[in-house]
Amino acid sequence: RLMRDDQRPFFRLAVQQAQATYNIKAEHPLFFYWVSDANAEMLSFRDDGYKYFLIGMLIHFAWQLLCVTLAVLGFAKLGHL
Repeated sequence: RLMRDDQRPFFRLAVQQAQATYNIKAEHPLFFYWVSDANAEMLSFRDDGYKYFLIGMLIHFAWQLLCVTLAVLGFAKLGHL
């Protein structure tokens, strides 16, 4: 699903109007966003995915480095007591 929650009532209204106007039954309607360059759109999704993946990896690495550093310092302090 790529539909934003704030747009959902408008899509529901469009389906209800089409059902009333054309006397059709639409239990599971499909909506499509047409773009001029679908390949560029897909590449932008891929690029965003890579970007967020790398950011997540770097944040996780920094967190692990902090945890290991604090553990080493804590165990080193315990050894000197």
